[in-house]
Amino acid sequence: MSMDEQQDGRQPAHQDDVKQPQHDQFFKSTFSEPEFFRKWLVWLVPFVVELLDLDKLECQKDSFIDNQLKSHYSDVIYKIPVRSTRENIVVFVLVEHKEL
Repeated sequence: MSMDEQQDGRQPAHQDDVKQPQHDQFFKSTFSEPEFFRKWLVWLVPFVVELLDLDKLECQKDSFIDNQLKSHYSDVIYKIPVRSTRENIVVFVLVEHKEL
């Protein structure tokens, strides 16, 4: 079975016609809020955030997920300056959606 065929053998709708699931929209809207993301990052990796200038974090509009995978994955990307340098790190958050 090709990757373009559904399990029942039918061809999927054109990828541009596939709507993002509600949980995908929720994830993107929540994690795209800088204040929420800042708090989440501090909770997740407190030892790393000490090195970062979280007051200047920027949510990026780019995505690495192509249209074929958007119904299963979501990503949010932030650029964050490293304290006392001219360098930035890029934080890429990828969530895989599973239906139960």
